[in-house]
Amino acid sequence: MYQKHTKEEWAKAYELHKDGYDSPSISRLTGLELSEIKRHIRLYRQTGCWQTERKTNVRSTPALRRTVIDAVVKKSLSYAEVIAKYSISFTSLSSWLRKYRHGGYEELLAS
Repeated sequence: MYQKHTKEEWAKAYELHKDGYDSPSISRLTGLELSEIKRHIRLYRQTGCWQTERKTNVRSTPALRRTVIDAVVKKSLSYAEVIAKYSISFTSLSSWLRKYRHGGYEELLAS
């Protein structure tokens, strides 16, 4: 899979963040996109782990979909927390929530 930036670049960004640099400074020093840096920092603050890779084309099981929906609906976790915790995309989460709100668990688990 093509990666725009290397793990070493993200490791340098992480070290700069730990040293107290702000997002614009990290962007200038590393050449990474400011929006990507902000996203990584936000996820790091929420989950405690610095993620450098994305999972793509991962099939979700009905159990995972149900667990994710329960985390949002019953536990009142934010979208960002759920996305980081379960390593799913925002698009998948919003699609599952739309199906759940329209037809409940039956429609969600039928897909």
